[in-house]
Order: sequence, then C-alpha cells, then structure tokens
Amino acid sequence: MLLLLIATAHALDWSVALGAQVDADSHGIATVIASDGPWSVGLHTDTLDFRVAPELDRGRAWAALRLQAGAAGLLISPWSDGAPDPERALTAGIIGAEGGVVRYLNHGLWWGGQVRSQAWWFLPQQDTTIEVPGWSTVGRADGMAGWWTEAASIDLIAGVDAQPHSLSPHVSTRARWTPGWVVRPHVEVQAGWADRQDMLTLTRLGGMNPYVVPLAGAAWAEFWVEDYVAAQAGPELNLETLRFGLFAEVAHFQGRTELGLSPRVHWQPGALWFDLRLGYAPTLERVEGIAASGYLLVGWSPK
Repeated sequence: MLLLLIATAHALDWSVALGAQVDADSHGIATVIASDGPWSVGLHTDTLDFRVAPELDRGRAWAALRLQAGAAGLLISPWSDGAPDPERALTAGIIGAEGGVVRYLNHGLWWGGQVRSQAWWFLPQQDTTIEVPGWSTVGRADGMAGWWTEAASIDLIAGVDAQPHSLSPHVSTRARWTPGWVVRPHVEVQAGWADRQDMLTLTRLGGMNPYVVPLAGAAWAEFWVEDYVAAQAGPELNLETLRFGLFAEVAHFQGRTELGLSPRVHWQPGALWFDLRLGYAPTLERVEGIAASGYLLVGWSPK
C-alpha cells in the first residue's frame, strides 16, 4: 500500500508556493496543489479545494468542493479608521460547492456562467465584542462574458448573491493591456457595483496579492466595499526570465480616492520563481506609522 501511494504521488503534477504580505497586520500564504489531468486537490493556507476542470471542445468546465477553516473572508483582521479593529474580529469558516462552464467563440470572445453555494460558521476571538452570528448561507449565480488576447483582455461578470432574507445584485469588470514588448506599459483597471451586500459578500480591497482589488501600501483586505474603481499602471521591463516594473495604483471607493506606489520584481529562472512587491500609500492615514507593505511569494512549478 505504501509503495502504491508513493507511486501515485510521484505520478501527479505538483506546484508549491509560500509567502506573506507584511504590513501592520501581516498574513502568510501557503499553497500546495497536486493534479492529474482535470483532477486536482489543493491546500490554500486554510482551505482545501477538491476540483475537476475538464477541457471541452471550444471551452472548459469546472466543479469544486471547498472547505475553509479559520480565516474565511479575512474576518480575522478587520480594520477601522486606519488601524486594526480586533473588537470586530471573527474566526470564520466555509463549506461550499461551485461549478461553471465557459464557451470559446471566435476572435478571442467567450461567455459562460457559474454558480456557488456556501455555508458559513463563526467563532469569537479573544477581543471580540460584537455579537457572533450563527450559521449563514450564501448562494451566488453569475453570467460572464469577455474577450482575451495575450496582449489585452476584458471581462464582465453580472449576477446576484442570495441569502435567506436578501438578494444582492452585483456587476464587476476588469480590463488589461500588457503588450509583449521588452519595455512595455502595464495597465489594468477594475470596477464594481453592488447593492445590499454585507460582511460576507463585500469586495475586499487593499494589498498586493491576487485575492483582493489591489492598493499598494494598504493592509490586506483593509477595506470592504460595494462600489469601487481601481487602476494600476506603469512601465515594465519584460525579459525572458525577469520582469521589473514601477507602478502607481489609484482606487476610488466609499467616497474617497487613495494612491499607492509599488515597485515589483518577478523572476523565474526555471521551475523556481520569485514574486516581490513593495507598497507605499502616501494618502492613507494611519493611527501609528505609515501605510506601507511588502509582499513576497516563492513558488515551484515544474510544468
């Protein structure tokens, strides 16, 4: 049996990434993914993800079961008025399932849809003073469409979040332009609108990792927002194994506009790769210190 398990594990495709965002309330990241064709299982810090994602004729589909314990929605570290707010902190977890399909059209166009169902649970932390909710359920249905090329893309998502006593419509879009030049502009814009959202469905904004709407210098998920527009732009040196860029980021949300500045380095000499970003937000006010952050991710992807 042991030899069978070793042989099975050896036959799988593996990828690993370790890192952290360091700010006034830092958080770590650990990802391990094992896959075999369309099947995969992944550990994403506190989340187990079991997934099948077959390629279709002119499309793709996916179905997944996700189990998260501890930091769902990053409710463990809310912020208020420029400082962490431990009195509103909650330990949270999710049991959920999702699925979707995308169809490829001509000329880079595509369309699709996705659905998701989640059950949330909550526990207080040491300094929690707010009322701890009981079990909550959230369902989501989205329609999606977009256009993609290597140099540019745009996508649009529109749908609704459903809870036992409310429906919350939402619309979001993202556009990107990154031509394949050696010295190139990197431009990306994100925007979203929603109504009647709560702490479970609000968009997380702030930080420099893939799980948020970015704002360099802000803490990870520092802001929970319904409506937002965020843009990042700057020059980037684009070599075969190295990318280096200097970016400015602007985000407008909750009636305010904030600026972030970020140098970035991505180096991938082979299977091992490094992603380093630094951030400073000169317009963000802090109770203590300045609004600065760092993000480092080290990964290994042999294929």
